[in-house]
Amino acid sequence: MKKFLMGLMVFMVVLLPSLCMAAPALVALSADEAAYAQATHALDVNARDCTLATTNTAQLWTNAIPAGTYVKCVGAKLLTTFDTGKTNSVKLVVGETSGGTNFVNVTELAVNSTPRYWRSGGTADTNNVVTADNYYTAATNVYVSLTPTGSALSDNTRGKVRVYFQLR
Repeated sequence: MKKFLMGLMVFMVVLLPSLCMAAPALVALSADEAAYAQATHALDVNARDCTLATTNTAQLWTNAIPAGTYVKCVGAKLLTTFDTGKTNSVKLVVGETSGGTNFVNVTELAVNSTPRYWRSGGTADTNNVVTADNYYTAATNVYVSLTPTGSALSDNTRGKVRVYFQLR
């Protein structure tokens, strides 16, 4: 009985939280935040979402877009720099294919590098965010990936980036 209770405790403390975490998903913004960001939806990626334990390997998150939707990437905002104490780089890419960069093309997020705190079509960093509307007649996906250099994504103890979209 004692072994069973110890096993149950380990499961509840160690494994259950990781099983219950949802993957980063597009969420509708409140009216106030939508007006401020000029967007309708946002997708947050936190350090705790980064579960891949292989050094220098990208992690990919997929979000479904329904048929008949216009998608426009408004920008990417780094809320907290990503940090493991040894990471040289963490790069953000957002696209309509798993390796695509048609929304956000390689934006640095790591504290040890030169992080970009805001990327949008209305700033000097226009070359990294495509703001043209993309109309999808068939259902598709938006892919967000982070790629570390010098460590694994799961080594990050902090970090949060928000990607803003207009969906209509």
